[in-house]
Amino acid sequence: AVGEGGYGEEERNREQEFVNKSILLSRPGVVNGLVRLLLGEDIGGWDAHRPQEETQNESNEEEKSETPTKISPKKISPKKKKAFDKDKHLASSINTRVSDLLLVAVSETLESILCSGHDTTSPEHFELLISELAKGYGALMEMLRSPCSLIVENASLLLQLITQHHPPTSLLVRDSALSSGTLLKHFYNAIFSPVESQRFLSRYLVSLWMSGPSDCPEKKLLARILPSGFLQYFSMPPLSEMEIDNLDDMERDGIESADNFGRLQSGNASGTTLDTNEGGTNISRLRRRISMAYAKKFSSQNETSKNNISNNSKDKDSSPQHPENFRIVFHLITKDHALPDLIWNQQTRRELRIALESELRDIERETDLRGGGGRVAWNHQQFQVCYSSLREEVKVGSVYMRLWLQAGDGFIQTFDEPVRLFELLFRRLLCDMDRNSKVTIMCIRCMERLYSKHSDKIGVFEDAMILVRLMALTASIETQHRLLSLVATLLGVAERSE
Repeated sequence: AVGEGGYGEEERNREQEFVNKSILLSRPGVVNGLVRLLLGEDIGGWDAHRPQEETQNESNEEEKSETPTKISPKKISPKKKKAFDKDKHLASSINTRVSDLLLVAVSETLESILCSGHDTTSPEHFELLISELAKGYGALMEMLRSPCSLIVENASLLLQLITQHHPPTSLLVRDSALSSGTLLKHFYNAIFSPVESQRFLSRYLVSLWMSGPSDCPEKKLLARILPSGFLQYFSMPPLSEMEIDNLDDMERDGIESADNFGRLQSGNASGTTLDTNEGGTNISRLRRRISMAYAKKFSSQNETSKNNISNNSKDKDSSPQHPENFRIVFHLITKDHALPDLIWNQQTRRELRIALESELRDIERETDLRGGGGRVAWNHQQFQVCYSSLREEVKVGSVYMRLWLQAGDGFIQTFDEPVRLFELLFRRLLCDMDRNSKVTIMCIRCMERLYSKHSDKIGVFEDAMILVRLMALTASIETQHRLLSLVATLLGVAERSE
């Protein structure tokens, strides 16, 4: 029995399920047929949903190439030809686009085998299905554009399973999401969509594709989109279910009105068109299915860990690490902040929304000019969001000096990199001395306050004589007084150290 969130636990007969799946999936052509019904004829990429005229034109161009190769009207690679010969009925039916109703049925079947009911699927059949689906990851990416929320949900879960259990394809999926602009579209929806179910689904996909080290392309893109003050919150511990429910209640109505969001709907930017589907995804059902997919991942990791320990007792601890806390980051984006390392308000959110909408329209326009279907490679390395409302704020490193001076002692004492910040403040002081008296005085005050709280880490300041010379050269009495106070603080700490 299958319920809203998957299989009904109390009604399941796992032994019978396992036997039935083993019998059905072992029959010749069943696994291949399910995968090809879902992904289309060209299992390797985006061509399953492209118009037949374009595919035929490309075939004609290949016939005119210098290499004398004979090809049929529908070119099929040698590796795939065998599979098509086994079932000509299936191959001919795939030549036309599969209906959404059939996609729902097939994707739901595969999702139940690999995710909701994975505990009664044999490892051999699981690996076989994942391997076959991995070959057609591009078609699954294309399904994210479907107006049917269930197709998008199932495609997302299947992509997650491929990412977790087929590492070679994982990088290709992430690169496809990034270069096609799909990741940017879902990042926009994750923040600004007025539909709660769309925000949940997009946040799930963003967390799937953007997680990784700070030097991965997705994280570099995120660092060019959001202020650096947000990035530290990814390392926060996971939230409890009660905390997540509280955040969901606070964000129920979204942060932007439907009128504002409708400006992008008319542009139909690349990515899923689920924006306008107010029914959307069933959040409770998808949340349970995501948990099941992660449970399958961690069970596989535990088995691998046990094998590694038995083979080499000196291996490092391979227990699964906590995922990055995208949930708290997205919540913080919806709120206003005035912190020494983060200024975020309605104006900065507006600037972010405008920049994302403009870029998504450009991607969609280029995609339409080239016939759609993932033919555009977005130059994400040159995309950056500039916040003009923050230009007047004096920033050194990751710190806004105005708010740094207003912050409490607790924040100053817990600052992570006092030595680096002190060096940056000193350089900024030398650059702006007698050029901008406001910045000069702020730098001196910040240095004095930072040194008073972190003198043990910073140590003896060996360039104190430079400050004395600056006092002699400056014509500003206020600057002289501030420098004298800073030198007194530095010398006082130096005397105690000696």
